[in-house]
Amino acid sequence: MPQEESIFTPQRAEASFAQPKESDELNNLSRRLRVLEERYASIERKLQISEQNMLRNAKRADGEIKASNADITEIKQDIADIKDKITGLVRELQSAAKREELDVLKKYLSFWEPVNFVTQQQVERIVKDMIDNQKS
Repeated sequence: MPQEESIFTPQRAEASFAQPKESDELNNLSRRLRVLEERYASIERKLQISEQNMLRNAKRADGEIKASNADITEIKQDIADIKDKITGLVRELQSAAKREELDVLKKYLSFWEPVNFVTQQQVERIVKDMIDNQKS
């Protein structure tokens, strides 16, 4: 006759103690897996945010670099224009009369005294007056 199994039999006791232990371990592993999955998801979100920030910063930096390059190009053009104008001024100054030349011209003018020059009309009037004086 087979032996009746009761709750107090040794085989049953071992099985009942082993099952909760395995269940606890399974629950523990399941909990740890969920924690690891949450950490992984959190790290993944942080990584995604970091990548988005990096892309946004890279676009902003590219825009700033393009603006700076445009400013530099404009400044170079302005400098080239200023150099051209200065070169033109130097050429004009080189072709202008020198102080010595002006001094020579001043001496000639003081010799000639153009203030005392008379116009053709004045000469004609003087001649006419002289002729009229001789006739009278």
